[in-house]
Amino acid sequence: MISIAGSTAPVLASIGSKGTDENVNLNFGISASDPDATIPALSAENLPTGATFVDNGDGTGTVTGSHEYDDDFVAARTVTLTVDDETGDTANDTISVTVDNANPVVTARGDASVADGQTVFIGASSFTDAGVGDTHTATVDWDDGTVEAATVTQGAGSGTLSGSHSYAAAGVYTVTLTVTDDDGGIGTDTFVVTVANSPFTVTISGA
Repeated sequence: MISIAGSTAPVLASIGSKGTDENVNLNFGISASDPDATIPALSAENLPTGATFVDNGDGTGTVTGSHEYDDDFVAARTVTLTVDDETGDTANDTISVTVDNANPVVTARGDASVADGQTVFIGASSFTDAGVGDTHTATVDWDDGTVEAATVTQGAGSGTLSGSHSYAAAGVYTVTLTVTDDDGGIGTDTFVVTVANSPFTVTISGA
């Protein structure tokens, strides 16, 4: 386009910055206007993924829509919007977008009761994470001085844990499962193991 002398550039309202968590909709609501109402047609370029521009036909327009980012950003990302009118005049605005890491959510198995010396399994313990691109590690604190890595089987945004342990002494133990994602997010949950003394048999020989 060729800019027309004496025309006035459109105005794109500045929003400065926007922030959200992983996999939570980041909504774009940005208005534009053009003082040259007799030449109202507006168009937009460089729109964020998921956003659209609506020309209201009266010298105003609006950027609407939303986008989900599946992983957090180490640093803010810059999105630049451009609005053009029919005369070739343009307006630009820059948005600083930040996406924060979400902590994994851990769901431990149910409580258990065993005899001392019997094996306790982590069982149906699992986790979810809004950051579907994250990878995870896990530990299990058996509450008897033993803390060890748990085996993680994971997919996109979820996974399961496995591991086992035997207690040497009777008691009530609170087992803590901890899952950590590759961005430092941590989630925990617990279950209780009640350990009873093993039954034993006394044999008396002789008269």
